[in-house]
Amino acid sequence: MDRVAPDSDRASAARTVLQVLAFVAAHPEGIRASDVADFSGKSLATSYRLLGTICQEGFARRMAGKGRYCPAEGIATPFSRYTRALPAGELYAAVEYLYHKSGHRTYLAVLDGGTILIHEVKGRQGQPRMLGVGRKVRGEAHALAIGKAILAHLPPRSVDSYARRTGLRAFTSHTIVDPIQLRDELETVRRTGVALDREEFTEGFCCLATPLLGPQRQALGALGISPPATQLASERPRCSGSWPRSRTP
Repeated sequence: MDRVAPDSDRASAARTVLQVLAFVAAHPEGIRASDVADFSGKSLATSYRLLGTICQEGFARRMAGKGRYCPAEGIATPFSRYTRALPAGELYAAVEYLYHKSGHRTYLAVLDGGTILIHEVKGRQGQPRMLGVGRKVRGEAHALAIGKAILAHLPPRSVDSYARRTGLRAFTSHTIVDPIQLRDELETVRRTGVALDREEFTEGFCCLATPLLGPQRQALGALGISPPATQLASERPRCSGSWPRSRTP
């Protein structure tokens, strides 16, 4: 006799399918099974099965020759409100270009209703990854280059509110935890157009990012690459002068 799954198991499975369906619908450019695995926390084999089921039911399709899955025609994306503001095709091309030129993992983040979302990640298998597709950046924005690139172009009151709400948590000994130092850092980002994460979120990981701005120079998102800390440190005098050290306000 077949074992009947408990209601809680069936509910959990249904929730996962719905989450993956929404995730696929949010990426009309296509996602990989590995992206689904990162997003859902499931194994790669399970992610393939989930995508296969969604395709069989007509909600998605596999893109020929690309190893990606995209929404079926007519499936709405919940992110349409910001994809209209960003030239999506050009940005995905930029992510590919940055990855192939640098050889480092590349990130595209977008600002959606006050939340920073990792919308695209490009890198080769086995390359270290700090953030996965679909990841929401909340209380760690001040420790990430993509977060600083966006914070730098938000109204000062929004940055002050963020600092009070998060307490500027120290993720490593390099994290900026002083609001005054953070304001100085964001001013540098506005002046230079480049944000740096120098092992501020995770020891051994660094990132450079540039903001994506709208017609009124409002923050829409950021593009970033993540080179090894040793490589960025060798460029320290040219890039930034010194590694930040956390200070208690």
